[in-house]
Amino acid sequence: METASSFSDTRRLAYSTSLSLLWRVIRNWRARRAVVRLDALDDYLLHDIGVTRADVRWASGLPLTVNAALEPEERATRRRRGR
Repeated sequence: METASSFSDTRRLAYSTSLSLLWRVIRNWRARRAVVRLDALDDYLLHDIGVTRADVRWASGLPLTVNAALEPEERATRRRRGR
C-alpha cells in the first residue's frame, strides 16, 4: 500500500522533472534565437567564428530539446576532423 508520504514524493519528483524540462526548453529557445541572429551576419564573419551559413540554418531547425547554440560549433568541428 502506498503511503501519503511516498505519493507526495512521487508528485514532487514529477513536478520537479516537469519544471526541469520547462527550464531546459526555455534555455534552448533563447539559444535558438541567438543562433537565428547569426544568420544576419555576412559569410566572412561566420567564417571568422568557424561556422557556415548552412550550420546556422541547420541548428535553427533543431528541436527545442537540443541547445542550438552548441551544435553549429560541434558540427563544424566534426567537419574539420573529417567525420
